[in-house]
Amino acid sequence: MCNAEVVDRWVQGNEGFTRSLRTDGNSLYSYNLRIGITGPNEEKILFDFTKPGKNYKSQTTSQHVSLARVYADTIHRGDSPIAEAMSK
Repeated sequence: MCNAEVVDRWVQGNEGFTRSLRTDGNSLYSYNLRIGITGPNEEKILFDFTKPGKNYKSQTTSQHVSLARVYADTIHRGDSPIAEAMSK
């Protein structure tokens, strides 16, 4: 399975994983950092941990965020209070 397939599984609400990206169908994790969640109305909420999104973590996490960005209904900056609370 490749990273793009893991993101697709997240969008569909299914489990999937690679070495550095995983989903339980509800949350999307880059390593152990939650970078995305599924809201109560099945909307996809992404936390932007890229350099422009603030709270940069790593190049790999930035790539994971970029893959998921096109599917996100809402994107919060990585340094926003909601991102900090939900990324734990």
